[in-house]
Amino acid sequence: MTNPMLEQALAARLNGDDQTAIRLSRDILSENPGDAEAASLLGVSLAETGDLAAARPLVIRALESAPHYWRFLLNYSVLLEREGDLPSAREQAETAATAAPDRFECWGRLGDLAGKMEDYTAAADALEKALSIQPHPVLSLRLAGAAYESGQYDRALAALDVFEQAAPGHPQALMLRTHIARQKNDWQALAVSAEAALSAAPNEEAPRVALAYAHAQNGHYKKAVEVYRPLAEKTPPKADHLATLGKYLIWSRKLEEAADYYKKALELNPGHSAAAGGLARYLNFLGDFDNAAVYARKAVASDPNNAEAFAELTLAAGSKLTDAEIGQLKRIGEDTRQGPKHRAMAYYAAGDALHQKKERQGAFEAWAAANKLKH
Repeated sequence: MTNPMLEQALAARLNGDDQTAIRLSRDILSENPGDAEAASLLGVSLAETGDLAAARPLVIRALESAPHYWRFLLNYSVLLEREGDLPSAREQAETAATAAPDRFECWGRLGDLAGKMEDYTAAADALEKALSIQPHPVLSLRLAGAAYESGQYDRALAALDVFEQAAPGHPQALMLRTHIARQKNDWQALAVSAEAALSAAPNEEAPRVALAYAHAQNGHYKKAVEVYRPLAEKTPPKADHLATLGKYLIWSRKLEEAADYYKKALELNPGHSAAAGGLARYLNFLGDFDNAAVYARKAVASDPNNAEAFAELTLAAGSKLTDAEIGQLKRIGEDTRQGPKHRAMAYYAAGDALHQKKERQGAFEAWAAANKLKH
């Protein structure tokens, strides 16, 4: 590329200034209508602004003049994505990467499209290839996100380390660290990253939620209450926040205050499963098993996968659990989409209910399944 005006137009598009790219590309084409570079650039810039009908013939004309030129292939990929055809857009990016494997733009584009198609392993591989050609902090952050989504947590952490060398204290990176720590059940790391994220963005809910959860998992229930309380006291109140504070309060053995927050949550949302389950737990503490069973059944009626509420129902109702309720507990235990702790809780509850029904073989099998998951 030797035309200074074309270089300016390309730079404008890379900086997100599509209108300048359009104006300069048209100026070039007015002097030289056969300039394929300008035609492709004009087409992709028009596509970015939503004028797909005008964009397509320009992009196609340029590509037909040089079918293996990586830039024309990428511009066609952008057009196809704008038209809603992600698979074809990805295919063009793959062709571009094959034609020009030394261009980081091709691999970066391919990584982005694979990510949009939720093929996160392929996205991470492509982004890592782009980084090997031209290191860039933004690519490192995108690689970390793709690796996290594909369950490659150590790979994600390594990419975050690289990103944070250039951008320390970045809120998005810190929050990603909290997500990774939570997936790895690393509660100390969660507390550190969540506290840093909250310092970087004190008005955001997500880091406050993560820090309170970290304190709770580390057994620091009073700290969890202290961190989380501002969310429950926001105006207007949210049932989720009220119920979560109730949970931390009950873990802190502040039973009456916990019950008050659960009741407030149910006033806002009578079908709130966590709040109803929390009240069931409170009533079980008091020995009011009949009412505990009522609230536990409300909880599982709203959320049939609420294993904690089912555990409270088992404690309250025992042998009075129906076959359908025990069957649902087993289904929760068998559901591999649920976490192992959640599934184990369901199996334990099923085992307890079956034991109280004197179905000892079924109880033993459920407990064995729970122990296997717990280990």
